Amino acid sequence: MKRFALALAALALTSFADAQPPAVYTWHTFADDASQLGLTLNGRQVGGYDLERGAYREYLGNDRWGEYTTCPVALPGWAQAREREYQRARPNFGIDTGRLRQSQTDSLNGRPATTGEVLRALGAPICNAAGKAQTVPQPEAGADPPTDKDALCVTVIGDDAFRKRVLSDLDTAPALAAYKGKVRVQDYAPTDWAVTTGGFQATEPTVYVQLPDGRVPARVRAYTGPDQLAEALACAVRRKDPNYDPAKDPDLSCKPPKTDPLSVPDDQSHAALATALNGGALGIYALLKARKR
Repeated sequence: MKRFALALAALALTSFADAQPPAVYTWHTFADDASQLGLTLNGRQVGGYDLERGAYREYLGNDRWGEYTTCPVALPGWAQAREREYQRARPNFGIDTGRLRQSQTDSLNGRPATTGEVLRALGAPICNAAGKAQTVPQPEAGADPPTDKDALCVTVIGDDAFRKRVLSDLDTAPALAAYKGKVRVQDYAPTDWAVTTGGFQATEPTVYVQLPDGRVPARVRAYTGPDQLAEALACAVRRKDPNYDPAKDPDLSCKPPKTDPLSVPDDQSHAALATALNGGALGIYALLKARKR
């Protein structure tokens, strides 16, 4: 009798399990937020997909969300197309989107990490498994990530050989050692979009030195070497000083490379030479005439 009762109970449980509806996942959009997709399981919302982040997180109910995690089901074709449309509609400031990963990945100091670990390291508020905000201690004084927001900017524009030369000087030249690791350096070909659309004027190899707010205190168009660039950077440092006096700026254009005037084949040099010779001849003529008297 006891075995018969156990068999009936097992049969009832099996029948109850068989009667459960299959898991049906459905994606839907939100009329008030084009950047989000909702995921429902048998009619009940269980998660959401952030098109901006390209990541999924679980919905815990009562307007509570879990951490970003792996999506239990793949996005359908229409949702993938919507994600691509949303990404194309966003302003792009030079990111090669074709090289971006198609799923969210997080790293902390170069090693793979969960989103929660990254948020904790940044001192950002996160939700625990119950969806309640956790109190996360802020980083101690002096432990904040380094920032270069106040650093000078050096932009090198030219062909490959010119850019390599200037970058090598910035890295190894003793005259520029004081600025190594303390300036933001970018290099571009003259046809790069950052040059053609960024307001740069570089019809020849040029080095721009910019203040953090974008102003240009120095621009080197005839690069002669590390000493010249060091002087341009020193000029930019002075301009950052609240007591800056523009009258004390050195005129870099007044220091051309030393050359023999007789070897310079331009018209001005020839004119200067002719004037000097003519003046000398007249002087000799006047002296000889005075002696005859």
